[in-house]
Amino acid sequence: DLGSDASSSADPAVRALPWLGPLLGLLLIGSIPGLIREARRRSLLASARAVDPVAAWRLLQDDAIDLGIPVPPDESPRSFGARLVTLHGAPPEAVDTLVEAIELSSYAPRGYRWRGTDLAAPEIAVRDALRAGSSRMLRIAAVVAPRSLLIRPGSVYAGDGLRTRERVGSR
Repeated sequence: DLGSDASSSADPAVRALPWLGPLLGLLLIGSIPGLIREARRRSLLASARAVDPVAAWRLLQDDAIDLGIPVPPDESPRSFGARLVTLHGAPPEAVDTLVEAIELSSYAPRGYRWRGTDLAAPEIAVRDALRAGSSRMLRIAAVVAPRSLLIRPGSVYAGDGLRTRERVGSR
């Protein structure tokens, strides 16, 4: 009888210790997707700072996917940029810079390259505006469980289902 009194009066922190290890393990496992996405983001940002239009554009598409904005395969960069400005409040100047850079990189004759400056700054400005226009839950999901790790821009999953929801929401 004395033994049961001693164990029931034990410090609550001591009783919680067996749960601490598994809890920390779950937190660590749960943070892996966000850490992978952040490492990918930093790599693409470094390339965008080195004036790589493809990296800047890919980063923009990944950010859009993470926030639930469709990136369908049949949409041109110019049309995608216009949609980001009109429906999602992206800054027009930053979007125009990114669109011009990716169009020049994709469609100009050989030898023509984007001769502008750092492409990371406009991408960050667009990302911040898209995040500001998103709900708190979408912003949290974009960090904790980024869709862009599984859904590639232009894939079926990056377009149709989300696009329907976007049209309905904008009415």
